[in-house]
Amino acid sequence: MAGIALHNQLRTLKSAAREETDFLLAVRHQRDADGFRQRIARESKSIAAVVRHHLRLGNDDSCVVLPPEAWIQGGLNLCILVDVVHIPTINEKVACEVGAYAWMQEHCADIRIPHLYAFGFTSGTHFAHIHQRPCWDMCTPSASTAYMLLEHIGPKTGQMLSATLAQHRRDSPRQDRLFRGLARVMLSLARLPQPHIGSFRFNATDGTLYQSTDTFASDMLTMHDNYLLHYRHAVRNDMDARERMTNRTLLRAAMHHFIPPDRRNGPFLVQLTDIYQSNIFVDDDWNVLDLERICALPAEMLAVPYWLTGCTIDDIVGSEYESFDQARQQFLAAMEEEIKCTTRPVAHDIPIICTMQDSWSSKAVWFWACITSINGWLFVFEDHILPKFGADRRLIPNLSRASALWTEGIDAVVKAKVDDEDKYRGELRSLFALAGSPELQG
Repeated sequence: MAGIALHNQLRTLKSAAREETDFLLAVRHQRDADGFRQRIARESKSIAAVVRHHLRLGNDDSCVVLPPEAWIQGGLNLCILVDVVHIPTINEKVACEVGAYAWMQEHCADIRIPHLYAFGFTSGTHFAHIHQRPCWDMCTPSASTAYMLLEHIGPKTGQMLSATLAQHRRDSPRQDRLFRGLARVMLSLARLPQPHIGSFRFNATDGTLYQSTDTFASDMLTMHDNYLLHYRHAVRNDMDARERMTNRTLLRAAMHHFIPPDRRNGPFLVQLTDIYQSNIFVDDDWNVLDLERICALPAEMLAVPYWLTGCTIDDIVGSEYESFDQARQQFLAAMEEEIKCTTRPVAHDIPIICTMQDSWSSKAVWFWACITSINGWLFVFEDHILPKFGADRRLIPNLSRASALWTEGIDAVVKAKVDDEDKYRGELRSLFALAGSPELQG
């Protein structure tokens, strides 16, 4: 028998007749409420404009009224859900890159970087080098986004290292020039000690600066925890969720083993934070021309780039570990030669090469890799951190109950993450079904 849905429950004529309440009035109220909801939905743009005004959102911030199906409706009120994403990141990125360029131009003139001509922010403020425009003609058209006007490094001058790395990886002269070039840059940046951990920022009025390695590492671990909580494809099933949360608990517990007490409060050294092959420009002979993204960090984070042998961070195991270790030693030898050749004074007494060797021997290099890697941390932890303490990945299932210490209400959190994964896989199946591909298995 056909029925009528009322408050998300299907009612039949027989059940409606048994109710004490006025079913007809209830249906009329529901239809009126649906009509009201549809009328409000047609005002979504106006609602978004009101929210933008009161929250003082900028042009780059996202403000979207969610579909009516997501709204919450009571007997006498309607809660309209608005998704707001405040995006300070574009301004933050420009501010950090401008700060980095300014610092490097002042303190590391020996490092070849593109010339910064001008920059601007979403607020409409913009700046140009005094040599670019006379002081009586400083009026500049404003753009709707943050930007940087930089010198272009064309293909005749150089290209990304990633374009030729596979082709020339075994070319010893090129490799030697690359190693010495990167070592020279790392040493130049690390000459001047910094009192805190953080990025250089133009006209900084906010942002966090860390005075100790402990608080920095703790907050980085918390960031990874939040990523695990909010990334919908973070786990595969119930067991995987508990094991990952156990790993995160153990990683935090082991943190103090990798932070030297005598340097936990600095000094800190300026380092390249994204020293990846696509962020390095070289000429045809692999002389380094350009790098980007610097930050003052604990000295223990100085490390040989993991991609020198063509591996990802989580593939450096077995024979690949031996190959990387050989390349690492060659890199440190090149760095030692650069130290002998440099004439610029160093304003601290931290032995760079010894520090990098100690980080390798103590496995601290892998701890910091876990801190900086979103996708590879789990494998790095199981392959390198656990063996330091005489354990391996077989230990984790036996300790899965320790995941309860990762957060309160662990069972509900695990269920939510598994539900996220199920929904994700369902959407994935639908996507491939629309494309005519075989259904996702498992």
